[in-house]
Amino acid sequence: MLVLIHSHDFYPSVGGIQTFSDLLARGLVGLGFRVRVAGGTPLGDAPPLERPYETAYLGARRAAGRVLGGVRALVSVGPSIRLVGAAHARGIPCILVHQGPHGACPAAIGWRDGRTCSVGIRRCLSCTVCGQKRADNLKYLARFAALRWAMSGAAHNVFVSHDLARRVAAQRRTVIWNTFDPEVFHPSRASATRDDAPLFTFVGRLVNLKGIAVALRAFALVQKRRRDARLRIVGEGPLLGES
Repeated sequence: MLVLIHSHDFYPSVGGIQTFSDLLARGLVGLGFRVRVAGGTPLGDAPPLERPYETAYLGARRAAGRVLGGVRALVSVGPSIRLVGAAHARGIPCILVHQGPHGACPAAIGWRDGRTCSVGIRRCLSCTVCGQKRADNLKYLARFAALRWAMSGAAHNVFVSHDLARRVAAQRRTVIWNTFDPEVFHPSRASATRDDAPLFTFVGRLVNLKGIAVALRAFALVQKRRRDARLRIVGEGPLLGES
């Protein structure tokens, strides 16, 4: 059985969604499935990815037929919905993996001024939570409508947290928490004691979408109770160096 994993961004790019797609593909191969990963990032000068699964670059729109050839199930990560329509036309069941509030908010943020907000045409058109313009909001609304359609016809909607599943409120849903690579992340008690100052770590791209501003505000609240608390920020992006 051939399973296609579609990730809008994949190798040679590096990040959370790329790592998730790679771990998922390797896990499915370990269970006996044939796996093909289709990404939207050109290989460029990077060497081919040596993995026990196929990889395909999803460039021009006509590539959809090529990457869907022989596929029995589509797993759309992100969710990336570009292939969903073609998969439905071929009778291929689709599983959408929701790793953010895209299904509840056109801008994929879901909050403004420190509070959660609901979808409304007028409200969403005037939204500037990511510094976007009106033209961007029109694009986000079109993507949001397409995603809601894809969710309604999906064989299953997978969410990475119960809070996200509650906010998006899709049919045929379940919660499967994000995975991790135990060869990279593993518990260590070498330096942990009860007297150690609490250390919090933010890991991600330094953009509004990742909630770095929320992390900073939350840490400020922590420091009111624990002045010795520390925050470590790991990542790069346009907000790097801003005070």
